[in-house]
Amino acid sequence: MSIKIMSQVWSDGPSDKSEILLLLALADFCNDEGECWPAVDTIAEKARMTSRGVQKISARLVEAGWLEIDLRKGRHGCNLFRIKTPNGAHPNPEHGSPRTRFAKTPNPVPKTPNPVHPNHQEPSKNRHLI
Repeated sequence: MSIKIMSQVWSDGPSDKSEILLLLALADFCNDEGECWPAVDTIAEKARMTSRGVQKISARLVEAGWLEIDLRKGRHGCNLFRIKTPNGAHPNPEHGSPRTRFAKTPNPVPKTPNPVHPNHQEPSKNRHLI
C-alpha cells in the first residue's frame, strides 16, 4: 500500500465517485511508483463492484489519463496497473478534482445561517418526568 499514491488520489483524483473509488482500491495495492498488478476480481471485491464494472471504469480512467494498463506486464503475467498523477495534477484540470480552480461547488454553503428567533428558548434539561 502506498500512502503517497493514496494521498495524491484523495487530493487530486477525479470527481466521479466510482472512478475515485476504483483508483483508491488500486492505490491500496500500489507501490510508491503507482504500480500494482492485482486481478480484476480482487479489485472488484475491494471496491465492492462487479468485474465488468471495474473493466468499464478502468477504460474510462485510461481514456482520461488517470490510469495506464499494460497487459500481462505485471508479476506472473498479470496486468500491470499504473496510476498516473503527475506532480499531483490531473492531465485535464477542467475535468479534474472538485478541488481544482475550474470546478464549481455543487452545494455552496450559505454565507449566513438561518437566524434563531429572538424569543426561542431551549427546553429545560432538568425537567422531571411524571
